[in-house]
Amino acid sequence: MAASDVTLAVAKLATVFAACAGITYLLFARLLAKEPTLGSVLSWSLSLEELQRPEVKVELRRAMHDEFYLSLACFSCVYFIKQTFAIPGSVVLNLLAGVLLPLHIAFPVVCFLTMCGASCCYLLSSMLGSRERLVAFTDYCLPGKLEVLQAKITAAQEDNRLFFGLLFLRIFPFSPNWLLNIASPYLQIPMHLFAPAALLGLMPYNFVTVKAGSMLAQLTSVRDVFDAPTLLGFLALAVLMLVPAIIKKREAAKLKQHTN
Repeated sequence: MAASDVTLAVAKLATVFAACAGITYLLFARLLAKEPTLGSVLSWSLSLEELQRPEVKVELRRAMHDEFYLSLACFSCVYFIKQTFAIPGSVVLNLLAGVLLPLHIAFPVVCFLTMCGASCCYLLSSMLGSRERLVAFTDYCLPGKLEVLQAKITAAQEDNRLFFGLLFLRIFPFSPNWLLNIASPYLQIPMHLFAPAALLGLMPYNFVTVKAGSMLAQLTSVRDVFDAPTLLGFLALAVLMLVPAIIKKREAAKLKQHTN
C-alpha cells in the first residue's frame, strides 16, 4: 500500500467531510440568525444532560415550530454526518428527534436518515478505501471482528440467506453497525440488500430511542434506554430473523435429497 495512495484517500475524505460540515454550519448560522435565543442556551457538545435542561428543550421546540424546515434540515445534516463518517452519538440524536417531533414523524425521519447515512458510508468506503486499509484498521481497533463478520456473511451467502443474515446483524444489539457499514463493500454485500437491511434492521433500535426521547424526563443516563428487557427484546427479534433462513435452508436440503 503506497503512502501516496493513503495520503490521497485521507485528503479526499477530509474534503468530503469539510464540504458536509460547511453546509451544516451555513444552515445552523441561518437558523441561529432567525432564532438568536437558541444559540444562547445550546452548545455544540449536545448530551443527554443538556437535552434535559428545561430551557434547552423549550428553545429547541420553539425553533422547530417557528422554522420547521430549516430546523429539520439542520438536524438531518448532523445526523447524516454522524452516520456517513461513522461518528458515535446517534442515540442522542434519536432522543432529540423524540423531543422535537411527535413519534409518528420522528420515527420515519430517523429511519430514513439512518438508511441514507449508512448507504453513504458504504459508498464512501468503497470509493476511498481498500480491503488492505480495512484489515489494518480493524486489526488495530477491533482485532478479530472482521474475520468473524466475514465468516457470518460468507455462510449466509452460501446458504442463500444473506438478507436475513444482514437483518440479524442489524437487530442484534451487540453488532458494531459502523463496522458493517464500512466493511460491506469488501464483504461482497450488494447495495440493493444493504440499504433495505439497514432500514428494516435498525427500526427496533430507532423506535426505542425515539420513544425514549418523548419520555426524556424519566431518563437518568443513556444506559436507561437499553435496559435488560429492551436488550432481550432485541435478541428475540434477531433470533426471529433467522427463522425464515433456517426454514429455507431445510427446504433446500430436503429438495436436494429428493433430487438425489
